Amino acid sequence: MAQHNLAKGDLFHNMILFSLPYLLSYFLQTLYGLADLLIAGRFNGADVISAVSIGSQVMHMVTVMIVGLAMGTTIMIGRFVDTARSRPGGPRVPPHLLRRHPLYRRVQHPELDFPRHG
Repeated sequence: MAQHNLAKGDLFHNMILFSLPYLLSYFLQTLYGLADLLIAGRFNGADVISAVSIGSQVMHMVTVMIVGLAMGTTIMIGRFVDTARSRPGGPRVPPHLLRRHPLYRRVQHPELDFPRHG
């Protein structure tokens, strides 16, 4: 797979190239909501159409929030990795913050969540 360096070249072109997968996924999600509305409207009344419409909007909002949080987390990780590579001894994620995170215990000690029987 060809790699594209987004840090070099025309900013507008890079932003368009970067946003195309997100635009496509949001468009497909909108089509999915439209299909739900068409099916619900064909066989049910206005109350069901309203409920499907609101549910579709809520799911779209939740998806956008999750994608935004994931993107922000990826950016922060990239900044820490870049800082660690370019300046040894520079700022890194403090270990005490990692140890407090609930996923840290699960990653370090999976046997606590999946005990062996037998």
